[in-house]
Amino acid sequence: MKLTIHDHVLIHAMTVLGGLSLSPFDPAGAEGEQRMILSMLHDVLPKVQRAEPKLAWLVAMADRVTERPDLVDSVRHDIRASVQDWNRGRLAAAWDAIQEKAA
Repeated sequence: MKLTIHDHVLIHAMTVLGGLSLSPFDPAGAEGEQRMILSMLHDVLPKVQRAEPKLAWLVAMADRVTERPDLVDSVRHDIRASVQDWNRGRLAAAWDAIQEKAA
C-alpha cells in the first residue's frame, strides 16, 4: 500500500489528537492545538484513500470528530485504539518484509 501525503497527515493528526504524541501534555495549549489538528483533518479528509481497508477505521474516526468536535474527549480512547491498530499492522508488515528478505 502506497500512502499519499494526505494519508500521512491523517495518521499523524489522529496520533496527536489521540494524545499519543503529546508528552508532556500541555493543558494550556491543548484546545488551540486540537482546533488546529481538526482543521488539518477537515482539509485532508476529502483526499485520503477512503477505499483502502487498512485506513478505514482511522478515516471513520476522523470523519466523526471533524463533524462533531465536541465528541473528541469522549472518543479519545477509540482514536487511540484506531492508531494502535494501524501501528500494530504496519509493524507486522515491516517485520514480515524483513523476514522474507532474510529467508
